[in-house]
Amino acid sequence: MYRSRCSHALARGSDGTVYSWGSNSHGELGLGDQNNRNEPTVIHQLSEVRQLLATGYDGDDFSFALTEHGRLYSFGINGMYIFLN
Repeated sequence: MYRSRCSHALARGSDGTVYSWGSNSHGELGLGDQNNRNEPTVIHQLSEVRQLLATGYDGDDFSFALTEHGRLYSFGINGMYIFLN
């Protein structure tokens, strides 16, 4: 079992769909708002994702998604709604 200090999670389904859930006080779920989610919710803006990372430290949570084409998406504290090319 992996334990993280962050209060949110990301997962990729077998069909490539990306889901997020948990605390969203800094936009770390990548859903365009700051509403917490108790159940996995699809991030419709992401596709062809190769790797996901949900991380944080002392409540400053953020997420990364790397696509098959090498694009890195970042969302959460100090990066809310900012996408890196």
